[in-house]
Amino acid sequence: SRPARGEGTPRVVRPGKAPGLAQRLGGWRPRGRSDPRLCQSMAGQPPEQQLLGAQIKVVTTYGDELDGELYCYDLSGSNSLVLRQRLSNGRIGYKWVSSAAIREIRAFGPPGPLDEVIPPFDTCQAEERAHASSEKAQRLSTNWGVGVTEHAQEVFDALSNTLPCRWDKEDIMCHDVRIAPPYTPESCTVGASPSSLIRVKQVLHGELERLRRTAGSKGNAGGSQPPRFREGGGDARSMGSSSWAPR
Repeated sequence: SRPARGEGTPRVVRPGKAPGLAQRLGGWRPRGRSDPRLCQSMAGQPPEQQLLGAQIKVVTTYGDELDGELYCYDLSGSNSLVLRQRLSNGRIGYKWVSSAAIREIRAFGPPGPLDEVIPPFDTCQAEERAHASSEKAQRLSTNWGVGVTEHAQEVFDALSNTLPCRWDKEDIMCHDVRIAPPYTPESCTVGASPSSLIRVKQVLHGELERLRRTAGSKGNAGGSQPPRFREGGGDARSMGSSSWAPR
């Protein structure tokens, strides 16, 4: 839970190793006409404490603008801040911003009242969501071939919409069917189930035709261009034309 401001707030360390964030927080100014009561209440406080809990706008070095409440900051370690944002669905989001990515900080006014109720936080649910996100990222990472052509990746992506696929070096594995470069029905070899071979060839033939039509609609009516290679090399053979058709 978030500590009350003024006592137990995130410890403010005088800038030494990483003064960038403190300099940016120190250069803020309220938008519009200054409120004398605001100036009086903030007199003698470090700039970063003056802004803690206030609504601010962070302008990044990329030109993006991030609005939110200055929830906490760290001047000694990560030299960064955290914005708390109220989302349209009623939830609250937190965005971490490094000082290296901050170009300007603008404040909209003084911090709000301290009587707000801290919403409940389910740590178990957060751990489950983090675990699910990690597993999803790992699954997605296995969909990218290493050292394969752009055409090979296109074929893999197309097949994976219908069939379970995985990479085995430069070969695509669908069930027990191995699809070797140049990834045509003729380059398919089967393991134990002939029925899987027929199914994979049918789907592969259809997806190759769809890829050709897509390339033709983009101005490549003369046929597929030779595949470009991803970093790390790949098979040097192009797809070519296929005379195979499902029976």
